[in-house]
Amino acid sequence: NTPVAMDPVYHNILYYGSNKLYKSDDGGDTWSPISGDLTNGPGPSNMTFGTITTIAAARTDSQVVYVGTDDANVWVTTDGGGNWQNISASLPNLWVTRVAVDPDTAAVAYVTFSGYQAGTYAAHIYRTVDFGVNWTDIHGNLSDAPINDVVIDPHADSTLYIATDFGVYYTTDLGQTWGPFGTGIPIVPVH
Repeated sequence: NTPVAMDPVYHNILYYGSNKLYKSDDGGDTWSPISGDLTNGPGPSNMTFGTITTIAAARTDSQVVYVGTDDANVWVTTDGGGNWQNISASLPNLWVTRVAVDPDTAAVAYVTFSGYQAGTYAAHIYRTVDFGVNWTDIHGNLSDAPINDVVIDPHADSTLYIATDFGVYYTTDLGQTWGPFGTGIPIVPVH
């Protein structure tokens, strides 16, 4: 699925991911690339295609955009696409499923991974507080399952919700402990 994201403040600004990140300032009438190829190109198997899989624009700074790719790259720009930093050196070499930016601080972001292509099913979720210079594993007590999405609670700083291949989970302590969200949710993949 090709990712498309809307700037959380300026709704005429849209982002579209292929192997490059494209930006529209006019609601999608015209598009321009704001990056070079952010992938390693198509992989040797049918599990990596050399595409952007997720885009996250910061609410507090319109110049900050994070992207993740199907070949384990995570990138950030802090100047609207003029320069990009690959911030994935200390992260797993897995398909990036989601990047989410904290609604109050552009330097804080979360990244999740799926390990199916590598035959690993461990839960992978990481947090940065410095634009990806350093990452902290926050999977805590999660069972081994790919994580497909992360949502940051805009009203509770330490609360996150994740969608996994085995349901929905949440934490109120930034990932030290996780629990199932609600009761009666079937054990199915959630995106």
